[in-house]
Amino acid sequence: MAEYRKYSIKRNRFKRSCLKGFDVAGEQELHCIADVYRRSFFCDSIDGSEEDAKWGRLHVDYALDEDMVVTIYAVAVNQREIPWNDGYRSLDSVFKDNEITAEKKIRMFESLDAAKHINQKDILLYEQEGRYLLLCIEVMGLGNGVLKDLSVKSQGDIFLDTFPEVYREYGSFFHKYMSIYSTLYMDFQEEIDNVADFLDIDTAPAQLLPIFCGWMGLDVSGDFLTEDRLRTLVREAYHLNRTKGTRDTLLRVCEIVLGEKVLILEKNVI
Repeated sequence: MAEYRKYSIKRNRFKRSCLKGFDVAGEQELHCIADVYRRSFFCDSIDGSEEDAKWGRLHVDYALDEDMVVTIYAVAVNQREIPWNDGYRSLDSVFKDNEITAEKKIRMFESLDAAKHINQKDILLYEQEGRYLLLCIEVMGLGNGVLKDLSVKSQGDIFLDTFPEVYREYGSFFHKYMSIYSTLYMDFQEEIDNVADFLDIDTAPAQLLPIFCGWMGLDVSGDFLTEDRLRTLVREAYHLNRTKGTRDTLLRVCEIVLGEKVLILEKNVI
């Protein structure tokens, strides 16, 4: 069975890539600049560690305004050096060169017989074989949008090797069909492996924060708190609950809710 690898495309790789029309937000999000019509992300090549490496699945989650289109190009190569002006140049340096237009870079992807996918979030890469995987993501159209959770898996399925050898034809219809169940299984397994993140205040989904508050006797219904302030309140709720009724606690709660420094005037002091 082939070794399973997952390559997450996050902030560090964003820094090594060529981005136009995107802003990096957080650890793994790309935000579309609203008034730019054509945005491009030429990803730093992903090294599969061996010649003719097989690639499994590309995943990207996105939320875009209406009439915006996502186009993804993917191709695997064994050699990154290409002829260039009577010499040779690496594909990475070409795709990161801001002096070369996005249109010319796209034509280079097409000349390498790159697979092209439009408005898809999960893409099988079984037809790609090569040590280095090259990716380009283009977002066309005015408006707001975000790309997140970008990742590449070196193995598209985990079930094929459990069948008799006669069924193990890489890239066949049966292989692609089994990949549906492998994808479901691996996604569920990843959620199970990371279940602790749901109980971490810094990484828990925003919809769980009011539940955490409820466990400590706090009612935050009404959506009057931003996510950042709500996380701060949950993080300090245990200590605040233990010291409730004190001046310091009242001050701190007001500061969290209002986002401003607060001054308390006491009648007996006045």
